[in-house]
Amino acid sequence: MKVLLIILLVVNYGNSFAEAGEEDRKTVYKPTLTVVNQQLGNQTVAIRIYNYGSRKDVVMIHLHGNEKTSLLAGMQWLKANGGLLIKIENGDNRNILFQIDNADFQFDPNHIFSIHGIRNDFVNNTTGLPKAIEATQKLAKKILSFIPAKPSIIVALHNNFNGDFSIDSYLKGRERARDAAKVFKNPSLDADDIFLTTDAVLYRQLSSGGFNTILQNANTVKKDGSLSVYFHERKIRYLNCETEHGKQATYLQMLTAALKNIERKNSGEKLILYTCVDSFAILQTGMKIYMDSIYLGEIKSISFSKKDSATTGKFSWPERMESSDTITLQPVLNDDGKVILKIKPLSSSLPKKEKKVTKIYLSFIEEAKLEPTKVLSDSVIIE
Repeated sequence: MKVLLIILLVVNYGNSFAEAGEEDRKTVYKPTLTVVNQQLGNQTVAIRIYNYGSRKDVVMIHLHGNEKTSLLAGMQWLKANGGLLIKIENGDNRNILFQIDNADFQFDPNHIFSIHGIRNDFVNNTTGLPKAIEATQKLAKKILSFIPAKPSIIVALHNNFNGDFSIDSYLKGRERARDAAKVFKNPSLDADDIFLTTDAVLYRQLSSGGFNTILQNANTVKKDGSLSVYFHERKIRYLNCETEHGKQATYLQMLTAALKNIERKNSGEKLILYTCVDSFAILQTGMKIYMDSIYLGEIKSISFSKKDSATTGKFSWPERMESSDTITLQPVLNDDGKVILKIKPLSSSLPKKEKKVTKIYLSFIEEAKLEPTKVLSDSVIIE
C-alpha cells in the first residue's frame, strides 16, 4: 500500500490578509473609458463605462450625479483592485429631466428598473406619457446591458445628507421597516453611514463587523423600480454602500471591508468547492492554505448550509492545478491550540467521485516537487 501524508494549515488571518493587501497595492488599474449616448426625448444621456483592468466581477453603478463622494471612493477602490464602473452623466443633478411632445418629465434614475417605478415617477403626467415611458425603459435597458451575466456583486454608490436617510429609517415602526428582513444598528457609528444588501451571508459578515447593516426583505420591500429590488428578484448579490456627503475616507473604508468578503473571478485562479463541518465561526475569507510550507490557495467565499449543518464555499489554487468536485475539510486543534484544516480521510472504499480528490492532492505534491516522506507526519493518510 502506498501512503501519502498531507496537511492543510490555516495561517493567521490578520497576517495573511495584510500580506494579500501588500500584494494588491503593487497593481494600479488605469481605466479605459467607453461613452454610449442614449436619446431621451429632447435630451441625450451619456452612459460612461470604466473598465479597470480585465476584471468585470465587481460592478459599481453610480446613478445620482450629485453624489460625488461615493463616486470618488468607488473609483479609488477600483484603481487598486480592478472591476467595472457604470455611471450616468447628469451633471450635479440627482434627477433627470427631459421633454417629449412639449411636456416636461422628471425621474429618479434609481426608479427606472421596473414599469411600476417609472409610472410612479410620471404619475402627474398625461401628455406624451407612452413615449416617455418607452424612452425611459430603453435607457434602463441600455444601462443593464453593460452588466456581465454573472457578476460576483453589484455595488450601488450613494450618499445622503445628515438625518435625511439612515439606519433608523429601517427600524421597527419607521417608514422603511417593511423593506428590511433584519437590521443591525451600531450606536457608536453615524446612523447615516449604512450598508443595505440582498445577501444574507454578506449581511452577517458586515453586521458582525460592527457596521450599520440592513438585509432587504424580498417579500415585503416596496417595488419602486430600484436596482436593489431588480437584482434581488434575479438572485444577484447586491450591496448599497452609503455615507453622508464628504466622507470619502469613511466610504472607502466601508467598501474595502465589504468587498474583502467577495470572491474575485477572472484572476488566473481556479475556484474549488469545499465543505467543512461545524466551522462557520472559524473560517474567514482571505485565510491562506498551506501544505507543509507550500502555499496552495486561500478561502474565497463562505456560506452556511442548514440542510447539511456545514460551511461551504470556494477556495482558490493556481490555474495550472487539476480541478475537482467538492473538497471535504475538517477543522481540528493541533498541540499548540491552533486551528488547522485537514483533508477528510479517504480510503480505497470511497466512491469514484471522491477518489478524484486523491488525484488532485497527488498533483499538489508533484507540482511542489515534494517527496511524500518529507510531508508532516501528523497529517491525514490518503491511500
